Amino acid sequence: MRVVVRSSTTAELIVESPVGQLAGRWRDDSLRPLVGQAIDVEFTINWIVRAEDAIVGAGAGASLRWDPAINRVVGRIEQVDADGMGFLRLAADSLSMIETDGFVAEGAWVQLDVPSSAVEIYGYVV
Repeated sequence: MRVVVRSSTTAELIVESPVGQLAGRWRDDSLRPLVGQAIDVEFTINWIVRAEDAIVGAGAGASLRWDPAINRVVGRIEQVDADGMGFLRLAADSLSMIETDGFVAEGAWVQLDVPSSAVEIYGYVV
């Protein structure tokens, strides 16, 4: 997903995407991006999503909203394996792997409130 860096500290990167803002830790070994720079990234959510942490049927459109320490992530579940590993569609070009307790069916829209500390942001070259 193409994003623009809005804020960068040693602990956190805040980015603006076509579907909203997200905060997380920059986990790329390459040079840290500068504020205002447009970059292509992938998001990893290192957090086990349990049924009580999600609102299923949260709408029909992906969105990201950052509030201090929390990211509100709305996406569509593309696939959930038997072991609970799932894929969350955030945009046409953005699919994030999430670990669930198996509570949600494929095709469902979910809203997750994810701590910023659980989001890792990786850069990549298109």
